[in-house]
Amino acid sequence: MSTYRFDAATGRPIMTVTEDALKRALAIHEVQFDGFGRLAAAQGRIKIDTAAQIALERELTKISAVTSTEPLADLTSLMHFPTTPDAPAPGQKSYTSTGVNWSAGRVSHSYDDLGSAGTLARTELQTSIIIPHILTADYTWGDLAAAGLANQPLQSYLLQGARRKVNEEINQFNWFGDTGTGGTGVVGIYNNASITKAVVANGGAGLPGWNDKTPAEIELDCVDMLGDLFTQIKGLGGLVPNRLVMGTTQYAKIATTYSAQYLSQTILERLLTLFRAAYSADFQIVSAPELVTGGGGGGTSAWMLAYRYDSMVAGRVVALEGVFETPFIKPFVTSIPYHAETGGINVRMPVAMLIRYGM
Repeated sequence: MSTYRFDAATGRPIMTVTEDALKRALAIHEVQFDGFGRLAAAQGRIKIDTAAQIALERELTKISAVTSTEPLADLTSLMHFPTTPDAPAPGQKSYTSTGVNWSAGRVSHSYDDLGSAGTLARTELQTSIIIPHILTADYTWGDLAAAGLANQPLQSYLLQGARRKVNEEINQFNWFGDTGTGGTGVVGIYNNASITKAVVANGGAGLPGWNDKTPAEIELDCVDMLGDLFTQIKGLGGLVPNRLVMGTTQYAKIATTYSAQYLSQTILERLLTLFRAAYSADFQIVSAPELVTGGGGGGTSAWMLAYRYDSMVAGRVVALEGVFETPFIKPFVTSIPYHAETGGINVRMPVAMLIRYGM
């Protein structure tokens, strides 16, 4: 056990470590003593001097296992879009969704004229390029020693970090794609040219932003958007919208502002009542921080997306869910790659999606 003696001049206690206490601390690291009480060779991988240093450090100092981590945002595209109905295989370079075009024949009104037959033609809806995402978790013997002093699971943190960074990139590509100069060519939601986009109407103040609009004008932006989408799909039941996603800031605005016509309801509550009655009983209004910016030509305005949550409308292209590959071990260095293969969002039915921005 630890004992104390006192300084003759100041009277302050001075802690000392007994031999038995040090032996117990060193035993944690598989350090043993010979018959004469001398340190014997360690059976573990840690050298005898390092083990003694760590053991003594922990004996004399309170080591906290609590660590501070950076807050991480939700990877919202993984929640707001299903995967494609048929997954591509690992190693594929692209994924192409297909459909058919139907052309009606001529209807006859004469008993001796059979009219003409309709035709079906296969068509390619969208081809999505598939790319690998690879990030390696590297650590050295020195990193392990430092982590041991800090009492932190270094390997676990590094592996989680590699996986998190890859998933963050996949999430970003799902929303915005990567088709700029030098990009990979991945098509997401906002950079899909087949999805109709338009700025919301100006309010009475002459501006489109919701901070400059009345509650009635904000409601009208959403109601008009869903009405335009319903007209766009020609009322087809299988494509009726059941989801509206908008930026987190805009969602907070409608969740805390009371409706212009029904003062007992927020705008959010009022819109949910309307849309569930008019379009789908399971209609949801959800938020995503990625939509706070990125809309419009300059990419700085907020935007929202109305669509049908259905893999036959749009789905995430995932050829390989993230996996940790075989570690590559060199003297003093270990590398563990994290590997995924994805292709953004494949939109089969862009007619069932609509984007408005500028709020």
